[in-house]
Amino acid sequence: MHKIQDLFDPTKQLNRTIESVVTFGANTEQDLSSEIREYVVTDKLHKNYEDVITDLQTAFDDSSKEVGIWVSGFYGSGKSSFAKYLGLSFDKSVMIDGVSFGDKLMSRIQDTAITAMHRTIISRHNPQVVMIDLSTQSVAGKIANVSDIVYYETLKLLGVTKCTDQKVMCFIDLLHSEGKYEEFCRLVETEKNKSWESVESNDLAANLIAANLAPRVLPAYFPDSASFKNINLSSALNEKERFVRLHKLVKEKTGKDKIIYVLDEVGQYVASNVDLILNVQGMMQIFKDEFRGDVWVIATAQQTLTEDNRQAQLNSNELFRLNDRFPVKVDIEANDIKEIITKRLLGKSKDGSDYLKRLFSQNEGLLKNSIHLTLQERSIYNQLLTDETFTNLYPFLPVHIDILLSLLQKLASRTGGVGLRSVIRLIRDILVDNHLADATIGQLAGPEHFYDVLHSDMERNSAKEIVISADKAISIFNGDKLAVRICKTIAVMQLLDDFNLSFDNPMCLVIQQRG
Repeated sequence: MHKIQDLFDPTKQLNRTIESVVTFGANTEQDLSSEIREYVVTDKLHKNYEDVITDLQTAFDDSSKEVGIWVSGFYGSGKSSFAKYLGLSFDKSVMIDGVSFGDKLMSRIQDTAITAMHRTIISRHNPQVVMIDLSTQSVAGKIANVSDIVYYETLKLLGVTKCTDQKVMCFIDLLHSEGKYEEFCRLVETEKNKSWESVESNDLAANLIAANLAPRVLPAYFPDSASFKNINLSSALNEKERFVRLHKLVKEKTGKDKIIYVLDEVGQYVASNVDLILNVQGMMQIFKDEFRGDVWVIATAQQTLTEDNRQAQLNSNELFRLNDRFPVKVDIEANDIKEIITKRLLGKSKDGSDYLKRLFSQNEGLLKNSIHLTLQERSIYNQLLTDETFTNLYPFLPVHIDILLSLLQKLASRTGGVGLRSVIRLIRDILVDNHLADATIGQLAGPEHFYDVLHSDMERNSAKEIVISADKAISIFNGDKLAVRICKTIAVMQLLDDFNLSFDNPMCLVIQQRG
């Protein structure tokens, strides 16, 4: 064995395509088939699935006031995968290669008790699943209340109307609840010589027709056309009544009285606006009080809701208001990600594993002394290195994964994660595109490689000035490999507020790169 790539399990296929991040919008059979085939369920994820499915079964069977699940984790950590797959697993219509997505997920979890509970929920309750990606919901700088988004997206899913005008959507919902929808459609055909279906997708035409006919079909609400045109949705709609009507409509349209809402990136969407947080708080209170466990919300966020979490600095002070509304917590931590990276990409062959364990045993003292970081307030960067973690993650060390996760978290907080790759994709790119896998055994990854793969991402946000300065310094020291490594290390590590850029720490990371 001479090159790093010789150490790997050949079935891992380092050069295979790996998705950037899992998104809610990628729902084709091909997308889902590829995603679930690569999905790794760690021991902790296994426990999380067990806990959540148990809570759902208890709530649906016996009624419950606990209706919120908060899934937190670093950008690209797998929180969206967890929520997305859990939600889709309860939708019997989602099929992969002739098998339900739920059965595919259960085959990855590999637990007969969890599988039995999951199948019981579907057979007894068959919940309606509504998937909403909040990161795509802001339009032209306008940020809608989460409760509004949940309401309107459910109406769209039910096919209540093709119109996207919120006033018309509420009007059509009201027609259904009052039993006047068919009468309204007949009036449109009689007086406008058009079917409602043919015009409802045109927001302007739909709005004018609704204003004109509202006094005829719903005179108690609209005495004249002006009353429809001048209505203010924020003051006219009572949240509780609206969701009670919506729940009734779901049951009428689908025959289902259980609903699971899966809301991606709730934390990112509401964290900076206390009014949005209060809106979510109010919506969850309605779900809790009115539906007694029949309506659940699975929300994902980069932030946790607990003040004692070691990443508490990522939280908005106001997000803690939601803690009681989301009593079920799923926190995907760095150790979960390291296990996933090992199983999906960095797994070694038997010979490779034995070789690395011998290498670690021969150099353990020197290696541990070399990687020790000083003056670090945050212990995440000074974790214990063992022969197992060394073997599993090589040519990366645990500290490298923690640094990469923190870098992604910082870049995602500035850009919303647009265009960013997951940590496993970055590792694949370092190994293959940056040719680290072709290096001689003994070499290690480090911030030099992180700078290379994140260079374009740093340029797209407020780190652009760092890139300009670093590239200028690199051009000055071109030809001096050590100096270039130091320049890249200092540049990329400047993004991390909790990393002490003393003389010793950057040099420590540079020494690691030399192996």
